Amino acid sequence: MANARLALPFLILFFLLWAAPNEPPVAASSHQRFTFSHTIERERASLNVLNESRYGDFIPQHGKKLNLTGFHEDAGYAWLAGPGDFFEKVKKKAFNGRLRTLKISDGDLAFGEPGEDQPLYQNVTGYTLGNWVRSNLEKDYVQPSINLSAVLPEGTYSSNKYQWNITGESGEIGLLISEKGASVTNLDRTVREVNARLTIYDELSSGEGWAITLHGVHFAETGGLILTSTSEKFAGIFGLPHLALDNKEFELSKSLLNKTLTEKIAHRETRLDGSTNPWASTPDHPGESLFPLPHCEFVLYLQQFPAENVPASPLSGGDKQKALAFYEEDLRHPKGFSHSPLPPLRFYMTMFSPDCGFALESKGPPDYTSQDGKHLEGLKEEVFVERQREVVLLYGMVSAAQVWLMLRQCKETSTPSTRSRVSFYTIAMLNMGDGAAQIAFLTGSMLYGPIYLALLIVSFFAFIAVNQLNIRFMVDIWIVQSPERRRRQPPNATRTQPNPQAAPQPANTNRSSSPGLPLPATARTDGATPVILPPDQDEDPATTTTTATQTNNTTPSRREFGSFFSRFYFLLFVLIFLSINASSWPPPAGLLYLALISTMYLSFWVPQLFRNTVRNCRRALRWEFVIGQSVLRLLPFFYLLGMQDNIFQTSPQRGLLMFLCSWVSLQVVLLAAQSVIGPRFCIPSTWLPQAYDYHPVLKDDMEDGNMPIGVKTADPQSPETAKSPTDSGKRNFDCAICMQNLEVLVVETGEEESAARVGLLARRAYMVTPCRHIFHTNCLEGWMRYRLQCPVCRETLPPL
Repeated sequence: MANARLALPFLILFFLLWAAPNEPPVAASSHQRFTFSHTIERERASLNVLNESRYGDFIPQHGKKLNLTGFHEDAGYAWLAGPGDFFEKVKKKAFNGRLRTLKISDGDLAFGEPGEDQPLYQNVTGYTLGNWVRSNLEKDYVQPSINLSAVLPEGTYSSNKYQWNITGESGEIGLLISEKGASVTNLDRTVREVNARLTIYDELSSGEGWAITLHGVHFAETGGLILTSTSEKFAGIFGLPHLALDNKEFELSKSLLNKTLTEKIAHRETRLDGSTNPWASTPDHPGESLFPLPHCEFVLYLQQFPAENVPASPLSGGDKQKALAFYEEDLRHPKGFSHSPLPPLRFYMTMFSPDCGFALESKGPPDYTSQDGKHLEGLKEEVFVERQREVVLLYGMVSAAQVWLMLRQCKETSTPSTRSRVSFYTIAMLNMGDGAAQIAFLTGSMLYGPIYLALLIVSFFAFIAVNQLNIRFMVDIWIVQSPERRRRQPPNATRTQPNPQAAPQPANTNRSSSPGLPLPATARTDGATPVILPPDQDEDPATTTTTATQTNNTTPSRREFGSFFSRFYFLLFVLIFLSINASSWPPPAGLLYLALISTMYLSFWVPQLFRNTVRNCRRALRWEFVIGQSVLRLLPFFYLLGMQDNIFQTSPQRGLLMFLCSWVSLQVVLLAAQSVIGPRFCIPSTWLPQAYDYHPVLKDDMEDGNMPIGVKTADPQSPETAKSPTDSGKRNFDCAICMQNLEVLVVETGEEESAARVGLLARRAYMVTPCRHIFHTNCLEGWMRYRLQCPVCRETLPPL
């Protein structure tokens, strides 16, 4: 019932969403149609300016400007910031970076083409990551002051505070490039349309940094890219050809943009719904956000490094460019060719903000060492997707190994006696990690198409681990341990209210003082339920009740577990949403949250240590389960926190990784110490209730009852019982389980100091019950896995 009440609001919400009619889109208002028509007219005017312009029409230091938003110096942009021409210095730095990257020494080669032994990727779709630093071009420059009223009508933005203003001295940058648009070939040169998602961080940014969408062109023969942002205050895509480094690039980019911009503007006109600007740098721009804010604009120059160590191809004839093109085609359309790993994508970057006035460049040789950075380096999309698939499938193998270990542990703890030793919260913490993985992979399979099948497989294994194994195991443990929880509750906590409609029950009286016939065996006497043992003595008397009482106790236990199950999933979803929110926190706070939540998750052996101590239990779980789960749970952290080029592109945190490994290792060592030394070692005896010791030091004191029953008296005529000088103090007993002799060292009366001779390992060889019967340790432990009874006299035994 508790589960049904919790799920009812969600079911109602899903039904309302499912039953909601699909209304046709509402026609745009007259004001919206006017605004959209004005936007189309402005875009067509900007396209006409691009078509009528020539290379050299935009030279800010010579007073040449364009009739494009942001490309005229009157608005206060940083084209001329500082002494000299800031924009020309940026272009020169980008051009010198091209010559240096392509190893071209002749500065007169305006179009700077690579040599025959410098192959370049023709399609640069992929993901790269690197470090950036502020360029020395910012020295002695004057911060620009933009007059937004001269660029846009009053009230376009809700505030004059700029976003994406990078003020740090260094940071990280990620670039996801997608080259799947149109292309134009002119004069044996090819230019392609590209777009990129730029993610940039500095020490002042939030957890995910700033994400910007850029659009631009890629010159295939030279490996150069120019990308720019576009907004209401900067017509970057329409003025992009004037940002080119030479005339050839200008003509190529102009011919491509003339084609693509015309098609997109015509497509927007036919829709007549005020659709999203296809060149927007962010969805939060006027017309899409209730409170639009201005942001810094970006102009990005990228130059691809020639690929190194290209695998030889039998069809290339020694031409590295043909070999790279062959393998690149095989990546897009696999034909089963085997080859060495392809070299990574590498770019040299120069970035410039025309309105905020900062200049950044990638960090790497020759200005910096390779340890400081290698500019922007990453993988092509096909290689990156394949690596993602491999990592996900490897995690699926880890999940399968966890399921296998859990199956073996469930088989080992198949009796009430063994289940009572296992900590319920240890299994719950393991289950919570599997549940988070299940939700994460299932969500990823719906949002990320390239590897959705692999994500579904891993989600299936996590589903099996959570719903078919862990939950079932938790239910069994909960039911077995429910009497123990009830005994810990106050007497009034479990007392039920009387039912006024029920027939009055006679008061419980003592059987000896009540007249007449004695009460039946199943009647309650003084509030206690008698324990009735079946004739074959197959059940544990500590947990055995009559059939009716078992039914009555199991139902409340399952109801209690249902309530816990609801709280368990509620906590799981809270942790997931909190983790998603923590990804946007500043880096120190995000790292602190990661350390805290990881430490809490990897503390799954702490509840088991506590339960072993309280119950005086030396070992409750198989060692293969403890060690295997510890290693398997740490493997994802080794990948995420220890590897530099992981698929999430996160920075290594090896200090945190070493702490987590040490913390898990410490828990395993403590479990081993409890198994060997004792579950209560280093714990003062006054802190815990007294527990029975199954491995006492035996003394030859029959009057005090210290000697177990069944000792064999020494027969001088019998060679089996005759004592030798080396066997002084040893006695032989009969083990009633295996029917074999048990030799034990017994301390003589009055020689208490000799007790020190009986070591811990020697006492671990035998076990003495409270009823003074002695057995081999392995024999009695195996017996107690099924029955907490003495094999000889059927007396109740304390749990191990």
